[in-house]
Amino acid sequence: MAIRTLAKIEELKSAPLSNGMRREDVKTLKENLAKLGFTVSGSGTNLYGNDTERKVREFQAYYKLSVDGIAGPGTINKMNSVLNSPLQNGKRNNATKQLKEDLAILGYPVPGNGTTLYGNDTERVVRQFQRDYKLAVNGIADEITLAKIADLIKNPVVITEYTNYGWTLNQAINYQMQGGRSTTDKYRDAPAFVHKDFIQILGSTSTGYRAKLSKGENIGSTTADRNRVRVFQAASNTSHLFGYLTYNSSRDTIVEVIGELSGNWYTIKYDTFRYATSSDVREFLDPNRNDQFQHLRLDSSVGVASSELNKVIQGKGILSGQGQAFINGGRIHGINEIYLISHALHETGNGSSVLANGVRVGKNRNGQLVRVTSSNERNLTEIKTTYNMYGIGAIDNDAVNAGAIRAYEEGWFTPASAIEGGAKWIGERYIHNADKQNTLYKMKWNPNMSNGGWRQYATDIGWAVKQTTNMKNMYNQLNNPRYHYDIARYN
Repeated sequence: MAIRTLAKIEELKSAPLSNGMRREDVKTLKENLAKLGFTVSGSGTNLYGNDTERKVREFQAYYKLSVDGIAGPGTINKMNSVLNSPLQNGKRNNATKQLKEDLAILGYPVPGNGTTLYGNDTERVVRQFQRDYKLAVNGIADEITLAKIADLIKNPVVITEYTNYGWTLNQAINYQMQGGRSTTDKYRDAPAFVHKDFIQILGSTSTGYRAKLSKGENIGSTTADRNRVRVFQAASNTSHLFGYLTYNSSRDTIVEVIGELSGNWYTIKYDTFRYATSSDVREFLDPNRNDQFQHLRLDSSVGVASSELNKVIQGKGILSGQGQAFINGGRIHGINEIYLISHALHETGNGSSVLANGVRVGKNRNGQLVRVTSSNERNLTEIKTTYNMYGIGAIDNDAVNAGAIRAYEEGWFTPASAIEGGAKWIGERYIHNADKQNTLYKMKWNPNMSNGGWRQYATDIGWAVKQTTNMKNMYNQLNNPRYHYDIARYN
């Protein structure tokens, strides 16, 4: 009997681990599962319970093993194989250099000179890559991770998701038609009409007549309403409303009348942007019309190396060669690199502005920051050259001085630091707000409009589509960029 008992004990000690067993090597199993990204909840006891079985099954499925929840020889061997991979922190291997090159191509650069050392930075970047692509996050470049990298390099990534706006398209159109929220330049060359009862002719010009408003229409309950004069698409007050002129009793509102004076209506020169019709709004609000690029997520990386981005900004003044800075800024602050570049190109005049190319700022005797000039330089201390790539703080009436001082305050003393640091401001102001307006479409058509959300970046109904042109052109210059779309849906 004793011999049988001892034999049974030995058998249990060497049997594959499975649900219900208690053994000291269960602790080691749990530790290894955690290292591989399959953490078992609890305090790491010697019990092989339901949670342990579940994580073993997940591990087996992930590495394409037979899924039975039992930590048999095949499962243990696979764990050991991954844990002993040469592509993990602390090891050197020639394959690590290729890994770093491939990661850089996908927009995941590892700092340094691309050595054979798999160090902390390499592990951090691999973990981020695994996290982004929903892989087991363990920082080890196992065969699953390497296969995903190879696939992405070979085939451009296209991800499509949807955001429900919570309304029908007609409800959204009606909301956008309120209070002059939607304008268009579609009618820029069309005649505009005002009833002659509100026009006083002052004299003739080479193209018609100079005139002024003589009074308001007295429509509505407020003073502003009573002083408004309607401008129509046709010589009828039942035609489409283009907008309003405003009568001011203390200051003339000058109007240019075009053509002959006849009938009860005058044709006038009017603004380029005029109120849109509901059918005009539908043309751009319908998410299934126009360029899909308006639905590109602006908080998702383009996924290319700095060398690719440098092709886009080649010859763009101070921005030339700064691809890595845009990658760093985008990564830290969650912004698409091409979107950042388009902002910088716009604000710096393609890298040529004074603010972008460096403005010297120092402190006066009172500790105040001032721009350095030939007359004040000898009285200033802590003088530094500042850079501002997004026009942050550059108020209209004092853009260079104010923008340079803001850059000094932010510590932007190199072009790269200005690009990377300014990205935070771009993200907070344009993308990562309460309404989560992370596409051009959402910036124009607030995704929370059904809840009263009105923060929109333009009244022009074609704004989002117009903004796609430059970004799309830049994308087309890249090799295998990543496309991540978030398309609006209406009930």
